[in-house]
Order: sequence, then structure tokens, then C-alpha cells
Amino acid sequence: MQTKLRTYEIVPNTNISFPIGTILTVENLYDVLNFSSIFSKHKKHGIDINRLLKALVSYKLRDNFSIKKAHEWITRDEVLELFDLATFNITD
Repeated sequence: MQTKLRTYEIVPNTNISFPIGTILTVENLYDVLNFSSIFSKHKKHGIDINRLLKALVSYKLRDNFSIKKAHEWITRDEVLELFDLATFNITD
């Protein structure tokens, strides 16, 4: 248990929080529940809806923030790479 403050100056850095456990759980449950076949028939063109849904569900389970801010997390390079998504633009 920490009883003393180790530093008096907090320095911001570029470290990010990455919920790999949540993401793996979403991936597994998505396959077990066969959501790919259910959602694939609703969207054929553009970005794969299954990849977007996995990213969105992972975001929502990670934090209880507004869904309007999901694009800030999903458009990170690390998240795009993990879900095999290409860079895309969000229009407000």
C-alpha cells in the first residue's frame, strides 16, 4: 500500500488504456452467438458491419460514456489495427 506521494509533479504521457480482456470476450461471444451471420445480411458494402459492431460493443463495455464519443476511441490507430478497420471519417 502506497503511503507517500512519489512525485509532486505529474507529467502527461501518451500511454493509453487498452481493454484487451473486454475485446477478447466480445470476440468470443460474437462468434458463439453467431452474430456475424445475423448482421452480415444487413450491410454488404463499405466497412464491414461486424468489425464496427465488435469495436462499438467493446467500447461500450469498457466505459460507460456516451456513444457519441465512441469515435474518439475507435479511430485510434491501435483500435483500427486490432479490429482490422481502415481509417474513416466521422461527420457530425
